[in-house]
Amino acid sequence: MKKFETSGYRSQIYQLRQLANDVLLQYDLKVEQLKYIHHGENTTFEIVTRKGSYLLRIHRDSYHTEEGIREELAWLNKLNESGFTAQKPIPSKENKLITYGEYKGEYLKRRCTVLTWQDGIFRGDSLTVNHSRNYGRLFARLHNPACQIPIKHRKYWHADGLLGKDDRFTGLFAIEEGLTKKQYTVFNECRETLLKKIKQYEKKFPEKFGLIHADMHFENLVWQGYNPVPIDFDDCGSGLHLYDICIYLRSLENTLKRKKSTKTAAYFDAFMEGYSEFGSITKADLEVLPYMRLARDVTMFAWGYSRRDNPSIFEFFKKSRKPRIEKYKQFLKEGPERFFT
Repeated sequence: MKKFETSGYRSQIYQLRQLANDVLLQYDLKVEQLKYIHHGENTTFEIVTRKGSYLLRIHRDSYHTEEGIREELAWLNKLNESGFTAQKPIPSKENKLITYGEYKGEYLKRRCTVLTWQDGIFRGDSLTVNHSRNYGRLFARLHNPACQIPIKHRKYWHADGLLGKDDRFTGLFAIEEGLTKKQYTVFNECRETLLKKIKQYEKKFPEKFGLIHADMHFENLVWQGYNPVPIDFDDCGSGLHLYDICIYLRSLENTLKRKKSTKTAAYFDAFMEGYSEFGSITKADLEVLPYMRLARDVTMFAWGYSRRDNPSIFEFFKKSRKPRIEKYKQFLKEGPERFFT
């Protein structure tokens, strides 16, 4: 039998579905249907019962420690206690929040968690200026120390975690194998330039650091009317507030460019107004934001190579390789592009 990591994409999903069926025996849920959602960092399924739906997450092996997963679940509980609409962890029959599922014994064994389901709609093209304002309010509330918890294990999204020696996605240096010598030279010079800039900001403004969601693009937030509900806290950890913010802004910018919108400044201003109701955005923040935007791009490019065990993700890496290197060349010559220009 092939190793799981070298199996095809559909084969991986099939094997993980069998693992899902195994782990669900540990929960007091009368499952009527198990709907596949996504196989990316984690693999997710919707658990359909007569009483409603739940989310099953099969965690990628070796991505988080068990203690790290517990910190995510603890933050979700804290957010619910603080008045947020957020998913809640569901314990097993033995009152465990983290369980283990297996397929063919030790051949495939993964940590699993079950969370409540959040109904709502995804917004991309239908996002309005008022939605953008509410996005800003949500981010500021999440960054408020009163809604956070102490973190010991999820120290991920500082400058060195994004671009340096603590490389969270383990792809920044391994990616050399996936690039030509000239391409890697460009990539590495870009990475080092961004790292220096963001380290300077991080050292100068330590108050701009805390527990963040770290992946709140349009597909990780559902809308219940005008109320934004964040989902998928898998990447949450301590990090720079601006890293959190730029993920949303990149999604917004790409959507507005595709729509050829003439109201880009209004969306940006509305987000900043919403954020400023509970937090603060300074001139120094705005100056470093374009660098942070490119840092996210570099980080995700390296992530694509680190996930070469997933055929779908690795195919995207290969297709994006040439245009991204060209983008990094331009940055080294001209500096970063500004947001919403």
